[in-house]
Amino acid sequence: MHRNNQIQTQKQTQKILPQQIQLLNLLQLSVVELEQRILNEVEENPALENNDLADNTEGGDTESTSNDLEGDGDEGNGDNSEDTIDYYNFDEDYGTESNFNNSKDTEQFEPIAVNIPSFQENLKQQLVLRPLDKRQAALCEYLIDTIDDDGYLRRTLEDIADDLSFTKNTFIDENELLEALKIVQMLEPVGIGSRDLTEFLMLQLREAARHGEDVSVACAIADGYIEDLALKNFEKIKQNIQISDEELRAAIQLLSSLNPKPVSGLARPEDVTRRITPDFIVTPKDDATFDIQVTSGLSPSDLRLNHRYIEMLEALDKTPQPTREQRSNAQYLRSKVSSAQWFIDALKQREDSLGRTIKTIVFLQQEFFRTGDFKSLRPMILKDIAERVELDISTISRVTSSRYVQTDFGIISLKELFTEGVLTDDGHLVSNREIQETVIEIIAQEDKKQPMTDQQIADRLAELNYNIARRTVAKYRENLNIPSAQMRRQL
Repeated sequence: MHRNNQIQTQKQTQKILPQQIQLLNLLQLSVVELEQRILNEVEENPALENNDLADNTEGGDTESTSNDLEGDGDEGNGDNSEDTIDYYNFDEDYGTESNFNNSKDTEQFEPIAVNIPSFQENLKQQLVLRPLDKRQAALCEYLIDTIDDDGYLRRTLEDIADDLSFTKNTFIDENELLEALKIVQMLEPVGIGSRDLTEFLMLQLREAARHGEDVSVACAIADGYIEDLALKNFEKIKQNIQISDEELRAAIQLLSSLNPKPVSGLARPEDVTRRITPDFIVTPKDDATFDIQVTSGLSPSDLRLNHRYIEMLEALDKTPQPTREQRSNAQYLRSKVSSAQWFIDALKQREDSLGRTIKTIVFLQQEFFRTGDFKSLRPMILKDIAERVELDISTISRVTSSRYVQTDFGIISLKELFTEGVLTDDGHLVSNREIQETVIEIIAQEDKKQPMTDQQIADRLAELNYNIARRTVAKYRENLNIPSAQMRRQL
């Protein structure tokens, strides 16, 4: 017979407070995202001010602050009040005098709406200029809307004809659609609406032939030997087409100059060019030290508590017998001031964590930050940084994730600076990035007609005291986006 017994035990658990989660989220924000978060916080919390904006309105808004509390119900729902703030553009000025200091210039701006037409809209605008009847124009527009984001028409004309016949309740012939497709393919860019790569290349080659280029060999390769060309089966192509090395080389050069995608380079509304804004700036100085800056258009020093709210809260706290409305207003003010103070403190803690982290990274990788040579990187992992700055590895991971540092030799991702260590034959510990750079040098110096295999590269590395396996060489080569020996072979 089983008995149910109750047993009392003690155990320690660690709970993450909501404010700690918010702080971790702040650590992950980029420079641009942080500025937007600060602006949103200033807009939402009237107890938080931007120094520059507050200075511009000093002394003229005491009554409006009091009005923020007007109309609050007896239950103190002060969060329903609306606070307004002017929007400004904060241009970054990183300065050069001291570490982790930020300066900025403010400039008011007006949002500008920009309408970027999609490539489909552009094609339809071209279509209007062509002498087409209503039915032809409708078919062409339908085909344009069916083209995918790469500019190809992936669906078969038979399927499109069936769909149109069913939805429009009228018979659409496949040949009629083919004639409409030919019209679409005459629009710019050349080859738009191609059904596969071969058709797209052929349309481009025919356009080149109109300008007097000899495209016969290139057409023969594009029409039947694209896969062989991708696999570098040069001997098979030469034998089947009966051409010389020079003719094949010229044809390959012509084909390589063609676009692989019909809409390559065209602007689309959903295409957003990502602008990398460095989170840190590291500049070597003559005295063997570094000028290190955490970049941000806005910083904790740019924010302050709204002194009018502080004064009003102090006055309410000193009221001998406050009314219910006064107690409600005091609670509202206290929550807003507390939230504003926490946000300022959290920004300071974020800036301190970023500053200590980048200082430690620069200390461990001094030679790299002076030379820009990846072969000079020391083995370094997240744990090395966490132990020195006394933060959790997870926090260091958030600090370094998707962050960039501006150096004298370009903008570098912090993740590129973290490498595992590999022990050489002579007992030295080197970074795997150093070995990868050596692999790049070996491949750059190889005979392009007889590229080195992964095993041959491993043998060459062994001669340089880097004793690693062939599969490790293959892994490094793939990480570096370097093709295999067969794909690197040239005529």
